[in-house]
Amino acid sequence: MRLTLLLLVTLFACAPEEPPIQVPLSRDAAVLAPVLPPPGGSDALLPPKPPGASGADAAPDGPAPDPGGGGDVGSGSEPDLDSATPPEPEPEPEPEPESEPEPEPQPEPEGLGAPCVGDGDCVTGVCLDHLPGGYCSQACAEVPCPEGGACWSLRALDGAEHCLRSCGDHGECRVDDGYVCDGDATCYPGPRPPDPPNSEPGAPFGGPPPECDLPDFRCEGGEARCGEVVAFLPEEGDGYWNYPENGETPEDQYRSFARRDLVQLVKYAAAGTRCLSAGWDRGNHAPLGLGDMSEANGGIPGSREGDPDHPGGTHVDGHDMDIAYYQIGPEQNLLRAVCDHASGGEEAYHCTAVPDRLDVWRTALFLGLLHHSPRLRVVGVDGRVGPLVESALRTLCARGFLDGAACEEHALAWEEEDTGRGWFYHHHHHLHVSVLGQGRAVPPGVVGAGACITVDCR
Repeated sequence: MRLTLLLLVTLFACAPEEPPIQVPLSRDAAVLAPVLPPPGGSDALLPPKPPGASGADAAPDGPAPDPGGGGDVGSGSEPDLDSATPPEPEPEPEPEPESEPEPEPQPEPEGLGAPCVGDGDCVTGVCLDHLPGGYCSQACAEVPCPEGGACWSLRALDGAEHCLRSCGDHGECRVDDGYVCDGDATCYPGPRPPDPPNSEPGAPFGGPPPECDLPDFRCEGGEARCGEVVAFLPEEGDGYWNYPENGETPEDQYRSFARRDLVQLVKYAAAGTRCLSAGWDRGNHAPLGLGDMSEANGGIPGSREGDPDHPGGTHVDGHDMDIAYYQIGPEQNLLRAVCDHASGGEEAYHCTAVPDRLDVWRTALFLGLLHHSPRLRVVGVDGRVGPLVESALRTLCARGFLDGAACEEHALAWEEEDTGRGWFYHHHHHLHVSVLGQGRAVPPGVVGAGACITVDCR
């Protein structure tokens, strides 16, 4: 028995070393790891030696273990390395079929007040393409406006009634396209009101209008006195400056004569503008410059020098006056352009771009105060100034700075193209005020927004 055990131990010790077996890793591994014999070589596969044994000749004392008891070294104590099988590799996933590219989504029609190019861009069915960036609208003469809209008669469309988007704040309108929430609570092109220092959000004028002590615009004494052509004196007063221009000198302002009632009205409006806008953080706060009126004998300015500077029928008998626009940027409000006025490198004699030097709020306030006189015939401005001032008038009326005729049916006139009414050219640097004589019969079309620069439109 000892011999048998010794032979078995010798055989195991002399047996050639088993080569390592390669077992595949998972499909995510990059290399295969070898499976090596246990530490200690092949001897590690033998049954443990009894205490006190040393080397291959060592054997336990006492009888050999019973082969039937499972203690014999040849009874399967060595693991069967050949029986190790690698795991089945995971199947490769089926490649997904390439999907067809989705078509570009088509824009949905936009709602009331949205930008547009044509009627098809608007769910409301109408694109007002004369407004900046287009304006989705709907005719409302026979059909009510959708929710969130209000019906208005649009002058640019010959009074046709269309829906405008209602609003409560400028942020509800397309501010980047030049729209504001105007005095009628609708989104419409116009300048945003100035925000004076310390004013609360949403209070663009910093509070209600101040109380002002103003000169009286009403002229007493009938046509004989009120229609008298007088020099505009003093040259400097509350909110205005009648400075020399067009060849005048301080000693000889021969082009500065007007009807007495017109002189009083302009002094009233200039003083009112200065007082009511004193808290506005905008503009230069300078007096308003006054330009050509009539000559002392009622003639057209320039007639004394043999060179009348205005069309026949205007600036006659003191009925008309050229006045500067209130401005942003320059230190004084003189008669000068408030916009670019060239086209193709040539002088165009009218605004060809946004009037970015116009203080629209003071200009609108001044024009609104002129409407307090029942003798006001018309106020003419440049075609790009008109829509801005009209929008500002609505806001000033809603905020309580203006009342009366300016808030009901104004007499502001302009031309966006030359229709022969006399406003298209030469009003990029001044506005034109015209009044009627007392007791004069006025034919239709002579007064108001549709009026011409001359009474007879010739």
